[in-house]
Amino acid sequence: MKLTSEQQAVVDSTERKLCLRAFAGTGKTSTFVGRSKAWPERTLYLAFNKTVADEAKSKFPSNVTPLTTHSMAYRKIMGQGHQYTLGRISMFKVARMFKLDYYLASLVLRTLENYCNSAEDQIGLVHAEPDFICRYNHDIRPVEVDIAKKVWALVEGATNPTDYPMTHSIYLKMYQLSRPSLRYDMIMLDEAQDTNPVVQDIVLRQAAH
Repeated sequence: MKLTSEQQAVVDSTERKLCLRAFAGTGKTSTFVGRSKAWPERTLYLAFNKTVADEAKSKFPSNVTPLTTHSMAYRKIMGQGHQYTLGRISMFKVARMFKLDYYLASLVLRTLENYCNSAEDQIGLVHAEPDFICRYNHDIRPVEVDIAKKVWALVEGATNPTDYPMTHSIYLKMYQLSRPSLRYDMIMLDEAQDTNPVVQDIVLRQAAH
């Protein structure tokens, strides 16, 4: 397949960090393939979902490893012999354990999810889910943060993995907090516009290596 001049410019570029802007169907994958053939070094292709990663295995040369960020995190966190159980954290169990109403329990879990999708190291007020219906006549955010930290500790400690199972968001966050060093010479991040801050942090930190 003959590449366009725009694609060839990407293939030939010697920049350490390169951002490719392209519409759907304009040849992003063929550009990635051309790049990986021109630069036959150990390359990681990070796809948005497992289906895309699996399809990429038949398109890329052998020097490229197609994966999703969640699959890397799963191997590292869930595959280390910890007694984690994969599942969803019940809002009702959170409400019962911490004596919360169901609405506040839902805010706590949203706060935890916001933290897991962020690049920050600690759960803070910036992650607290707003009280959109103005149910409380005081700032409820410190309570959300405090309980979210306790729920995180219960999941991470795996003291009761059935009641507080490991979620996909939490093991990805734990992976990011471990500051992983990816053993690749080049990383291709597909669909970067849909990448959340936690994945961005994992990828951009690799430049230091």
